[in-house]
Amino acid sequence: MEIEVCVSSIEDVVTAEKAGATRIELCTAMEVLGVTPTISNYIKAKEISNLPILAYIRPRAGGFVYSDLEFEIMKMDAKLFYEHGAREFVFGILTEDHQIDQTRTRELMDVVGQDCKFVIHKAFDYVRDFDEAAQACIAVGFHRILTAGGPKGTLDQLDVLKHLISTYGDAIEIMPGGGIVASNIEEVLDTLPLTSVHLSAKMMKEDTFDYVITDFEHLQQVVTIVNDHQKQR
Repeated sequence: MEIEVCVSSIEDVVTAEKAGATRIELCTAMEVLGVTPTISNYIKAKEISNLPILAYIRPRAGGFVYSDLEFEIMKMDAKLFYEHGAREFVFGILTEDHQIDQTRTRELMDVVGQDCKFVIHKAFDYVRDFDEAAQACIAVGFHRILTAGGPKGTLDQLDVLKHLISTYGDAIEIMPGGGIVASNIEEVLDTLPLTSVHLSAKMMKEDTFDYVITDFEHLQQVVTIVNDHQKQR
């Protein structure tokens, strides 16, 4: 079972690995659900961690419909990350009517090499139709969907996730993420047939301006629960 943790700083990379994460999604500014990290953050993360580091491509906060200029930035960022070793990318682009933007998605994928994998992030939670969107994700070449099953938390939409896994799980991995914490992770594992799970294990750090960090103890607790659950299977 892969335990993927979203982190938003270089210090959080260290914390997540020490706590037992097996894969890291690197962004910055998790206070706004994450935006593209600097290339320096990515390079340093690769230097200090032995874990797979996924490159997160989101040019700004807000929704997932992007201007031409913003899309150009996304492609430039993807190319830079690829040139510095990234082989797995996380992004999501929607059309004005809340469908997967297949044209732009393919265009962004084509910027990097054929040796890459692609994950659609929680933009998927805001599509107009989940079946239509899942089929589009498969068609364009995503290999994983990160989703809570909708705008609410994972626990509120387990039926949607069950449907997505049973219907499309043979063609694309469905990875739950959104509101998963130590107090509910066992229910998620008991309910869904999974190969990976996504969480942030975040807490607020007091400072001149408070900011999000990875909570070591919380994440370590989640890792223990997941590993114990696997042993019992």
